[in-house]
Amino acid sequence: MEKEKLKQRRENLGLTQADFAKTIGVTATTISRYETGLTTIPKYMEIILEALEIRQMKKLQKQHDE
Repeated sequence: MEKEKLKQRRENLGLTQADFAKTIGVTATTISRYETGLTTIPKYMEIILEALEIRQMKKLQKQHDE
């Protein structure tokens, strides 16, 4: 995954680096390093982002249905 894509997807979820880090159990510094290219983004990050996006879609659908 490219660093720009990670940042874009995180922002689309409405999460700050700190919020995203807390959600997935890492530090905000780790997320910053991923997004600046200082650290290689692990392959499992795609799975994490997909799960968060699905969760967000379900939450929005539930709000819409109410």
